[in-house]
Amino acid sequence: MKIRSLIKPFIINSSFFAIILIIGELFFRAFYPEFKGDYFSENITRSINYRKGNFKGIELARTPRNGFLIDTDSDMFLIIGGSITQGFGLPYEDIYWVKIKRLHNLIKESKLEVIAINDSSIYRSNIMDQVRIASNEFSQKNKYIIYQFNFNDVVTNRSQKNKNMDKQENNILASFDQYLRILAIQHLHKSVMVRVSRYYIGLIKRNSIISKSCKEKGILSLQGYTYAFGSKGFEKEAQLSWQMFEGNLSKLKDLASELEAKLIVFISPTVFDIDINSIHPYINPYGLDFSCSTIEPREKLRRISKQYNIRLIDPTSYLKKRFESNLKDGNFIRFYMAGDVNHITPTASSHLSNYLFSKIFFD
Repeated sequence: MKIRSLIKPFIINSSFFAIILIIGELFFRAFYPEFKGDYFSENITRSINYRKGNFKGIELARTPRNGFLIDTDSDMFLIIGGSITQGFGLPYEDIYWVKIKRLHNLIKESKLEVIAINDSSIYRSNIMDQVRIASNEFSQKNKYIIYQFNFNDVVTNRSQKNKNMDKQENNILASFDQYLRILAIQHLHKSVMVRVSRYYIGLIKRNSIISKSCKEKGILSLQGYTYAFGSKGFEKEAQLSWQMFEGNLSKLKDLASELEAKLIVFISPTVFDIDINSIHPYINPYGLDFSCSTIEPREKLRRISKQYNIRLIDPTSYLKKRFESNLKDGNFIRFYMAGDVNHITPTASSHLSNYLFSKIFFD
């Protein structure tokens, strides 16, 4: 009888809880539409289907369809890049290098084929082997090696980085935020309510340390950009990280010269570079504090590029002008995804492809 007496209130409470969740989800979907569709799985990023491919044992970042074949009778356009090159959250046709290929093959007499390697790190020992293997398949053709530089590419020992992060995130709010993050990825990744809740819990956590000094905040000051910008308290590690990065970039330059390929590095700007007046809602979801930086990474990269005679393209000013031009027309158009400092929208991707195409092939 005891069990029976518990069943009814359990059903009532469960139903009541379910109704609250449904109403809550509908509310958040109505008032936070930009957070819709932000779910992931093995073959989905931000609700967009994507397919990887393979070419001579090299994992390709994206292909338009299963069984897609690389045309080695074309000029080679090999790209080493991270999630932006993988087309994070973008349909295949909206990825910047897909647009570059389309423009090139429409305008130029020769044909261009893109090899987008599914590996963002020039630190990995096998990346040079992959570049060489791909290049050998394009013998007697024009060759371009493109490196998409992201400010979080300058890294130090990852295990130590994780230890530093763990030290800084040992409070209840951080633990709860981490719990929600894991829960969202594994089970509730389609819920707008969960993602918005995560954002505001993170906001509370960020506000709790806002008055602390850069050294007190530690790795949380700039998080993934700690070493590129030389966050205070990490100056020595940042210099060593830049030295390691420079060494690997010089090796890539030597390889490009050996393969008779043109090496080009381009910078992928962050939302802070383009939207200097914080027009984008949720522009700084991680509470990054750039006043803690001791290094100007663009100047660092320019010096390295000049030293090794590497062509450097920075589309920041161009994208910033396009963004501000829309604002002058009274139109706010997102250049970055909601609550994301790094990943661009189809609009920004289109502007980026136009700029890179003109600089690479007509400058």
